Amino acid sequence: MKKFFIKLFKNKLFVSFAVNALIMVFCIYVSSFSYDSYKDYENSLLISHYHIPYNNTVNYLLAFAVSSIQYIFSTINIFVFAQVIFGWLAFSSITYALTDKFGYKIGIVFSVFLNILFALNHYADIASQKTSAIMLTAGFLLMFNAIRRKRYRFMCLLGAIEILIGSFYCFELFFVALAFAIVYLIADLIAKGKYKIKFHKFMWYFRPFLILFVLITVLTFALHNYSVAVNTQNDTLKGNYEYHQLTEKIANFPYPDYSKNKEAFSNVGITKTEYELLKDGYYDESTPINLDALKLVDSLQKQNNNLITIWDSFVDFLSSSGVSLASFDNDAMLIIIYIIFVTLFLVFHKKTHMFFPILITLQLIVSNSLLRYLFNSYYYTVYISWIMAYCVLLYSIDFTAFKDGCNAMLKAARKGTFFVSAMLVVTLLLVNCLVYQSHLHNNIDTKSRPSRLYVEVERHPERFYILDTKTAIEYTKYSTNYVHPMWGFKSSYLSNVDSFGYMHHNSVLNKKGADSVYRAAISIKNVYVIDNYITYKKENYLKKYYSTEENKSYFYKLETEIDGYKIYSVV
Repeated sequence: MKKFFIKLFKNKLFVSFAVNALIMVFCIYVSSFSYDSYKDYENSLLISHYHIPYNNTVNYLLAFAVSSIQYIFSTINIFVFAQVIFGWLAFSSITYALTDKFGYKIGIVFSVFLNILFALNHYADIASQKTSAIMLTAGFLLMFNAIRRKRYRFMCLLGAIEILIGSFYCFELFFVALAFAIVYLIADLIAKGKYKIKFHKFMWYFRPFLILFVLITVLTFALHNYSVAVNTQNDTLKGNYEYHQLTEKIANFPYPDYSKNKEAFSNVGITKTEYELLKDGYYDESTPINLDALKLVDSLQKQNNNLITIWDSFVDFLSSSGVSLASFDNDAMLIIIYIIFVTLFLVFHKKTHMFFPILITLQLIVSNSLLRYLFNSYYYTVYISWIMAYCVLLYSIDFTAFKDGCNAMLKAARKGTFFVSAMLVVTLLLVNCLVYQSHLHNNIDTKSRPSRLYVEVERHPERFYILDTKTAIEYTKYSTNYVHPMWGFKSSYLSNVDSFGYMHHNSVLNKKGADSVYRAAISIKNVYVIDNYITYKKENYLKKYYSTEENKSYFYKLETEIDGYKIYSVV
């Protein structure tokens, strides 16, 4: 038994999984553990609660697998649980690659260092883009390690699977990760002087990179295109896919000014009031606030964004970095430590290896600027660029290529190296936890939770409540399944609640004899509207498009107010 445990703890793969499991549990225990974006909650609701695998952001294959497994485990939200497990798998893979190259001491220290900077951010605030970033990073790192060892078996296959899963969560980030991988290849080529050798020998060096990168790129594109084909196989699914694609693109940029584009909006029959409703998330296929209106907004945004240059995005990257440094948040930690690390890399390494930090830093700046230019979204920028830059730079360290004077310094300090490393890691952990705690942005104030309203809604299943779109976000953000993302959805969750947005309980509406939530609001008994905002715009909208000879106007009649939420009937 003793020999078994000794052998087990000498296994790099086991140690990698064990160490990262402890870190994962610690991060979840000390953090708030919530959604980093409302989009992830919506995807979780669709895939895990309603078992709808057709999604514009998550690949169909992954969504189908998660929704199918969810039937078995009703007490756990598999969509969120999968992201936690994939994060643990990715960090474990990174630890394995580092320990396999540098040995246990250096590899574990590097891995803990990376976990301190990135794991808390990942486990505390669940976001598909972060899961995608860490999976892509781990996958390419395993591929680098497979090429270094010239062993293309289990760990190389695992790397390829991780890359594919990462692209399933966010296809666009695959190109950022691939760009960093190509930068590593170029820097490695320069460091080893492979560009000087004869062509046939060079191909022996280049061939593994070429084959693996081409194969994984082809596979990624093929599976992405398959997902798109499934999601657009009929008119209903195509409309759903197009709606979510448009709203996601529109959300990345400011809405165009109505007064400056009045003629364009008037041509499709959209007034200023209807435009305000469209901005708030209202959707009605039978009126002008439909898919065509969203296409118009998207085209106007593109016209406006043509005035923005990549230079503007670069300036924005610098200015946001300056703001982070001034406020000393988690991004500031990444910037400061990265600058220190690059400086040490340049000081200690020989000239041939100096291209690693130079090219990686250039790629870091370029990727951040391009992503801001193309998407203008936080989730597409910081995490993927920084974690790729850190991991690739750490993996590119070559202790045999240190300068002679630096090697002498390291040998003299070898006795105290582990103690100093441990102290630095502990200090970094404490500082990072303090910085994270002082800049919480997703912390939900449970004191404002409308508990009595939830009880009222659940107590009357015969009633049907329709939420204003902005009110719906507030309403669901205080719900148990949002505050505790890992908990499974009850079958009755939101069963008698709908909104004026895009997705609806069509089966419930059909049973009540209504073909839309708007018809249900004005003509069905026991249907109520929950709205915390100004209602006259909605009243004018209903009057314009749903008035009849018998009912020429509609207004919101206040029935009651619970926990600050106003409940109306439309009369």
